[in-house]
Formats: sequence, structure tokens, C-alpha cells
Amino acid sequence: ELLNQDLLSESKSTAGDKHETGRAMIHLEAEKSVARLREHEELLLRWDRLDFTEGYTSVKPGAFVTTDHGSFLISVGAGKVTINTQDIHLLSSSSPLAQALNGKTVGDAITLQQRQYHILSIA
Repeated sequence: ELLNQDLLSESKSTAGDKHETGRAMIHLEAEKSVARLREHEELLLRWDRLDFTEGYTSVKPGAFVTTDHGSFLISVGAGKVTINTQDIHLLSSSSPLAQALNGKTVGDAITLQQRQYHILSIA
């Protein structure tokens, strides 16, 4: 909405190049905003398809995995969230770490980028 107002209010001046540059920058910002919105909508759709109620015994999408190097929710790649002072990393199931953990069970260990992860629990 604000970008549209900026676009409409951008008037032609004697320096026509400045006008065209301003309009182009507004268009670019609008395109970036639309792309971010689509990306977030896609993340939400993938999130909605996950089943977080299953009692997981191995790592797969929807599982909450605790390792000696942190806690991970295999879901969508949305970064780190902190809940009750606990950091939880939301990992896409296609991320290298999630791929390495996939199918593993409590007590298993994997090595990724010269770091070993021991699985302490899966929920």
C-alpha cells in the first residue's frame, strides 16, 4: 500500500532520470515484498502439512530432536526461536543437518562438517 502511494506520488521533475530511478526503485521494493510474502506463504503451507502429534522414535519431518549440540525441530527452515530460555532451531528437512539426522534414533551419532552430534532424545 505504501509503495503504491509512493509510486503514485512520484512526480515527473525536470530531472527526468531522477523520476525514472525513483519509480524503478519503488517497483523493485514492491517486487521484493511480493517475493518475501510468497516465500512466507510457502513456509506456512509446508508447516501446516507436518504432523507434530506423532510419537517419533526416529528422526523425520515433524520430529523434535535434542542433541549434545542443540535442539532441532525438523520442519521448515525458519531459523532459531527461543522458548522458555531454550533455543530451538527450525530446520528444513532438506537441510544438510536434517538429512544427516534423518532416520537416526536415540543414541545414534552423526558427523557433519567435522562436528559430531549425539542424539539424546526424539519427540
